[in-house]
Amino acid sequence: EEDEITVVTENGFGKRTPTSDFKIKGRNGKGVKYMNITEKSGSLNRDEGKYTFAVDPKANKVEIKNAIERIFNVKVESIRTINVKTKKRRVGRYTGLTNRSKKAIVKLAEGQTIDLQ
Repeated sequence: EEDEITVVTENGFGKRTPTSDFKIKGRNGKGVKYMNITEKSGSLNRDEGKYTFAVDPKANKVEIKNAIERIFNVKVESIRTINVKTKKRRVGRYTGLTNRSKKAIVKLAEGQTIDLQ
């Protein structure tokens, strides 16, 4: 028995569609941009086994977890995300905002590490 999803259209008529007909959307590891290495993130790394990454603002925790587990071959225990606020910038008479970004603090399972070399 295959799972089915009921899709309701504008007219209100529903049709049952097998889940295999839906394409699986995902970033496939593209959500992680780079690893943030600062003094603060370095102390987190040494003391608590946490690593900081700059990630795509549209990526959610599940996508970030899957990407990090696939890229670094480690087991992720928990993830905390932070949306970094934009800042006002001015160039001459023109004002604007910096690009939005997102950070993720990833805690690895006990005994797991990421080699920083």
